[in-house]
Parts: sequence; structure tokens; C-alpha cells
Amino acid sequence: MIASRKTLDCDFDAADFREQITHRSVEGARTILVNDKVVAILGIYPFWTGVGHVWAMVSDEVIHHPLAFTRLARKLLKEEMIACGYHRVHAMIGNNYRSLRWARICGLKAETKLEKMLPDGSDCWVMSMIGE
Repeated sequence: MIASRKTLDCDFDAADFREQITHRSVEGARTILVNDKVVAILGIYPFWTGVGHVWAMVSDEVIHHPLAFTRLARKLLKEEMIACGYHRVHAMIGNNYRSLRWARICGLKAETKLEKMLPDGSDCWVMSMIGE
């Protein structure tokens, strides 16, 4: 069974995401669980008024539940946009086919490629979703 809840600080340890937490905010974050096991944590970090930065930490466990996971993530993203009054959210995604495809399925659209943007010198894509 797949479910979600408000993220607890201990969720980052349960999913072994602790070292990735440095720039993420637990406030507004949602934890996705499969059979009570943390498989993903995602959220929108305020960028400035009306604009947010989407982030997600996803474990390999979601491969076993791709449709349910994607439907729930898309729903949570849209709910958070409305709840926080964002008219635009965006994400920066490295050249990872699976991540780029998943972002598109969740409703984000590619805007531009930023060359040599990531710490290792690789490119990333800016993808966004515009609210109503």
C-alpha cells in the first residue's frame, strides 16, 4: 500500500537520505511510504514570493510501484502549490533520463539547459510547472 504523510525529521534516517538533507526543508515536505517503509521524500522550498524550488529524494524501491508513486507525487506537488500560493515551481535536474522523464510525467516542462551547472561540471535542465 502506498501512502503519504507530513515529513518527520527521522524519515531522512529511515530512508538513508540524511547526507542529502543539507539544502532541503522539512517544512512542507511529504514522505511517501510503501507498506510503511519510506521510499521518497519530496517538497517545495520557497524561492521567493509565489515561486518555489521542487526537490525530491527517491529510493530505488519506487521502481516496484511506478504508477502509484507517480500519481501520488503529482497530486502532492499540485496540492502543495495551491496550499502555499505558488504560481510557479521549478526544479534543476541533471542529465538523468529517468529523472527527466519522471519530472515530465509529474507535469513539469523543460525550459532550458544550464551548461556545466552541477558540482561535477555536468549539465542540468531547468523544468517548471506554472500554476493557475
